Order: sequence, then structure tokens, then C-alpha cells
Amino acid sequence: MLAWMEDCILFEYDATDFENVVGELTPSRFEDLSCTKLSTNVFKIEYSWIDPIRMRDKIISRDQKSVTMWIFCSEKIVSCFGNSESAISYAINSLSEKSSIVFKRINTYEYWSRVFNHSNGWFADLISVHVKKSPSAFDEREILNISIKDISEDKLREFFVQDLVTNLTFTYQKTIFHLDLASVISFSDTVKEQEIFQVVNKIAGEFRNYHD
Repeated sequence: MLAWMEDCILFEYDATDFENVVGELTPSRFEDLSCTKLSTNVFKIEYSWIDPIRMRDKIISRDQKSVTMWIFCSEKIVSCFGNSESAISYAINSLSEKSSIVFKRINTYEYWSRVFNHSNGWFADLISVHVKKSPSAFDEREILNISIKDISEDKLREFFVQDLVTNLTFTYQKTIFHLDLASVISFSDTVKEQEIFQVVNKIAGEFRNYHD
């Protein structure tokens, strides 16, 4: 099971034998690290740790945190799932320090934007955009969710030019997922793990093909 499917961030890495490198790591007494092979070129890391909560330099409680990573060896891409960006950053930094593997965060939003602007097509269909607006007496909302079906392509591009878009919503084989400006990919808690895997696997493959 995924640690939590709220946030997913992609990273590139530079290791040539990632699985063996990680498999040889010895976690500390406050950590747990396990590797599972999912297929010939994909394996999963489950990493958890105890995060002490301090008050005035005194530990008042301990909070267990965890992340799940899918390692796409052919693409040299890691998809990291966690319940917050800070947890994901901690896990990636900790793994880097232990293994000397260098990770580089992928700007998935910028990658999609380049594909969109060059009209090369993407594997998923854009179905709506969240757009910033100025609240009024008639509508106090600061963010509007606008269906692509309700606007022209010129209007959509205008939103991007004016930096009004905050979030994109896509569908792929009936699976809905979101991508925000910080390149965080998210899914609802009703989406099955296999469906999430198909989406992330597709993004990793297309990103690598686009940049090779």
C-alpha cells in the first residue's frame, strides 16, 4: 500500500545500480527501510522513521512518518508518495545522504507546459483548470474550477499567459489526477493503487522520452 496518495513528486537520479545500492543500506534504530521488486525494471521502497516533536528542547512525543517510492530503473526516475512535501523532501534527502545518490526534482508542470505549447500532445486529457480571480460581492471565491469544455483554446492560453492557473486536472483511462504549479501530482483517495501506477509510469516514460 502507498504511504498516502495525496502527494506525489518525481525525481531523477544518477545511480546505475539503484536497487543494489539501496538494498545494502542499514537503517538506524528509528528507521525502517524495505525494498520490493514489482517488475523487471520497477521496484518499491517503503521508508518510515520516527520524528521527535520537541518543545523547549524537550521531546514531548514521537510521530511516525512514512513514504513510498516507486523506482523506474529504465527511466532513472523515482516517484515519491507522502502526506506532505516536507516528508517527501526528508525521505529523499535522507536516502541521498545514506547512499550518495544524487536526486533532482522534476518540474513536471513545466514539462507539461512545454508539451502543451508545442501541441505535441500528452497521454492524458486536460479536463479542467483552477484559475485565480478577484473576489467580488457576488462571488467570494478566489479560485475557480473551469471545465475545458466551457472555454475556447485561446481563452485557455490567455489564462496561462497571465499566470492565473494554479492547478490542472487530467483524466487518463477514467483515472482523474491533478498537477499543481509546484509539480505535485495528486489523486483522490478513491483511486486504486494500480490506476495510480499506470499514470505515474506513463508520466515517467513520456518525460524520459521527451528529454532524451
